[in-house]
Amino acid sequence: MSSTHQIYCEVEGVLAITKGNEYIFLEENILLLEFAKALNTWGKQSDLDFEYYSMDYEEGPIIYFRHQNLKTCRVGGVWLEGVCYEVQRVELILACNIFIRKILNDLISRGVDIDLLF
Repeated sequence: MSSTHQIYCEVEGVLAITKGNEYIFLEENILLLEFAKALNTWGKQSDLDFEYYSMDYEEGPIIYFRHQNLKTCRVGGVWLEGVCYEVQRVELILACNIFIRKILNDLISRGVDIDLLF
């Protein structure tokens, strides 16, 4: 296994997505760096829908963002059993960027060369 692939498998934890004070998504053992990379790729073309499939799970998409109109997206996923949440698109994009920045800053603080990851 390459060291780049290995780090994607090693950076895992709890993924919590909230809307206000309500959890939209709360799951343990999510490959957080893999998710951040998928979000980063989507962020370059955020006018498209987003679907996240993980190398750790066969079922999916684990989480998705589907555009409803220019201002809102629906957030859902296979583990949410058909429940979807409507969120403001601009807030979703901002939250994704903050998440990506936090993951990368944490890796940098641990001495990881992030240039090879994204």
